[in-house]
Amino acid sequence: MSVLVLYCRAGFENECAAEIEAVADAWKFSVQAEILDIGGLVIAEGDVARLARELDIMSLVFTRQWFLGEQLTLDPKNRVQGILEGLGGQKGETLFIESPDSEQGKELAGLCRAIRAPLEQALKKNKQLQAEHDYRLHVCFVDGTLAYAGAVRRDRSHPEPMGILRLRSPKDAPSRSTLKLEEALQTFIPRDEWPNRLKPKMRCVDLGAAPGGWTYQMVHLGLNVTAIDNGPIDKKLMDSGQVKHLKADGFTYKPERTPVDWLICDMVEKPMRVAQLLAKWASLRWCNEAIVNLKLPMKKRFEETERCMDVIADALEKKNLDYELRAKHLYHDREEITVHVRVLG
Repeated sequence: MSVLVLYCRAGFENECAAEIEAVADAWKFSVQAEILDIGGLVIAEGDVARLARELDIMSLVFTRQWFLGEQLTLDPKNRVQGILEGLGGQKGETLFIESPDSEQGKELAGLCRAIRAPLEQALKKNKQLQAEHDYRLHVCFVDGTLAYAGAVRRDRSHPEPMGILRLRSPKDAPSRSTLKLEEALQTFIPRDEWPNRLKPKMRCVDLGAAPGGWTYQMVHLGLNVTAIDNGPIDKKLMDSGQVKHLKADGFTYKPERTPVDWLICDMVEKPMRVAQLLAKWASLRWCNEAIVNLKLPMKKRFEETERCMDVIADALEKKNLDYELRAKHLYHDREEITVHVRVLG
């Protein structure tokens, strides 16, 4: 029986499960999600084969990575053969051998490394690894004998194992929060579109900028940033000549000339208040694009996410604007999600 295997951040399994069931319901598919004890992993059963034909990783907020596969009970003496049988001849460009991003999952890292070479050798012998194939093969270990094996279209999944984009914090960045914006830019903006959408000299507003972690990313790309915050901004950023610091309230500030090319915001505030602020900036065309973090409550995080996204979408639709609106719980996010809006006209 086929299942959907969904990776998420440990502690957000309920949100991942609720979301996949809601997405399936919207497509009128019957899907039931189960949270595994290992943490960071959700398994969905039901009309998953049909749902998999519609799924795209960018349409899911709390799922980092996914694939359609089969549950396997493996003989520890011959795991490779069990996985080959589970894959059933499925081909792919490459192979990801993974375990959930949880404390229990990390204990399986050694097993994942040990089995890689013999499994890849066997797949190559069977001609199941083929250059430029549309699919990627996945094996997810839950313990030494329980695993899931399957495949997913590469263009509908995350390009990195477990959906984790690992980044190094620049030594001269004012704070580690800079990684959140770097990951967001790489996630939401295709690299071949950066020359047009992240041009040097473009104008950016950073609401709640201090000490400048997000401003740092835009300055590094050559943009001119108006940093809005009553707190101080990193001296090196100010010395760059690309930053104008205004001591003002991010919720009441309005740019003198609109639209600015970019709005960025990582303020510690109730998510609905920030969502309403983003809705205002986007619907009034004060910005062309925006990346904003919403700090989620401890309870009903999926429901709050839906409410916030609805507020933003409703504001844009009332103005009859064409737009792109997406949100992701990124690897460098914690109790928050990152929202991207692009106003097209």
